[in-house]
Amino acid sequence: MQKPLTILGISVGTRTMGIAIWKGNHLAEWQIKAFKGVWSERKLRDILYAIKELIESYKITLVAIKIPNQFHNSESLDKLIIELQSLARRLKVKVKILNLTELKKICSDDPTLTKADLIRTIADQNDILRHLYNREIKNKNPYYTKMFEAIAIVILSYQEYLKKHSVPSPFSEFNL
Repeated sequence: MQKPLTILGISVGTRTMGIAIWKGNHLAEWQIKAFKGVWSERKLRDILYAIKELIESYKITLVAIKIPNQFHNSESLDKLIIELQSLARRLKVKVKILNLTELKKICSDDPTLTKADLIRTIADQNDILRHLYNREIKNKNPYYTKMFEAIAIVILSYQEYLKKHSVPSPFSEFNL
């Protein structure tokens, strides 16, 4: 028997990460995780430990990672992405990697869709997320963007899973 699908979505970063968890047929958790300080092996271990705890406590079956487009990458970010993939494999969890361009293509056939459009679409489906989005658009320095990207990747990963397994979508709040 196949394990129930529980998705950990990560919008990866070396200072902040957006985290979202899809369990059953609903969004169970969403947050920003901050990792202060300069990049180091210690910081990498702290990040991996935090992700391992989420994978184990939620019994994650798929880790979906939203990575920056190529021109935004750094050596430390590349190493983090490789280590996250390695961690998931060691824990026998499937891994899916997408960049924003691929994420937007899954969401819509509209080539003019922007990251802001994607985030607004997600936020409009839930009162709490709409409140966070309204706060976000007032911020001079975006804070919740990575969280919304993580939410987008878990929702879209779940929708892809449903399509692949010919299961009707139970979405009531999320209609992307």
